Amino acid sequence: MTTKNQTANSELVKADVVSFPVVGIGASAGGLEAFTLLLQHLPPDTGMGFVVVQHLDPVHESVLTKLLSKATSMAVHEITNNLPVEANHVYVIPPNRTLSIAHRVLKLGPRKQGRGPTRSIDSFFESLAQDQRELAIGVILSGTASDGTLGLETIKAEGGITFAQDESARYDSMPRSAIPTSRVDLTQSSPRKTARPPRRRTKATKLRCHRADTELR
Repeated sequence: MTTKNQTANSELVKADVVSFPVVGIGASAGGLEAFTLLLQHLPPDTGMGFVVVQHLDPVHESVLTKLLSKATSMAVHEITNNLPVEANHVYVIPPNRTLSIAHRVLKLGPRKQGRGPTRSIDSFFESLAQDQRELAIGVILSGTASDGTLGLETIKAEGGITFAQDESARYDSMPRSAIPTSRVDLTQSSPRKTARPPRRRTKATKLRCHRADTELR
């Protein structure tokens, strides 16, 4: 007789067999334009899951999910707690929350109160690197300050792939902070070019399905 625990374990094993890259995309000021351009130039069937981490006003409702849904035919979701990541879907962080990932399931937590700089991108990228390792991809687009730099370093250290927008970013402080660390695999002049993978072959690119690899070139 099969128990509930055995059934749950079996489902977890099945989920682990179907591995695919998870892409974390971080931005702050100027992020809407950058996210929109990126999604507009991504094929809807890349075989990857995309997680958008934007610095949002903590006290106002966000319309980011609604706006980004107009830029792509992929399903776009505002993240709820314990939401599994699926390939060819886009997930958007809600306001006033922190985000992490474990076993490819998105976890929300309370945002820390204080006047220090927001590190929501670093926090998620570090979690993504630890959870997905060589299947983690980190992208830094337009934004002020330096959030995301440490997170990209962690993704790179775990064998993942890292991108940063170059000086074409509307606000280039965030990508400019990341690029000199030598932890960025590729810089691109616009988010539309960031939709293409680096030519360097890593474990992450080898593990992608052939279809996604060829269509993104």
